[in-house]
Amino acid sequence: MKYNLRAFWGWLGRRLGAQFGTGIIAVVPIGATILILYWIFVAIDNVLQPLIKVIWGHTVTGVGFGVTIVLIYLAGVIASNVVGKRLIRYGESALPWMPVVRQLYTGIKQILESFSASGGTGFMQVVLV
Repeated sequence: MKYNLRAFWGWLGRRLGAQFGTGIIAVVPIGATILILYWIFVAIDNVLQPLIKVIWGHTVTGVGFGVTIVLIYLAGVIASNVVGKRLIRYGESALPWMPVVRQLYTGIKQILESFSASGGTGFMQVVLV
């Protein structure tokens, strides 16, 4: 009886730990993305609101969001042409000399490429685990 109880608690601890780890893996990237985008919205809003108040006489809510969307779109336009691809390659060639930034950038890039790979390397088939 004592062995079964110990085995049960061991099993329960492993199961809870595994599910907690899976939850962290699911929540942290989403939370980090939301926090980063919120930070960008607020930063752009704080820079533009004084100018908008001078022009229109009052603040306009959501300017940071709109400007951020436009900037992300423009970054996509620039990155998809020849000059933008060269700039990205040049920036990536400088990463080996930046230890912390290199690991963050390559990790995030690998994750994003696995979801958006069109060359057949992303998710190729469904499996049952």
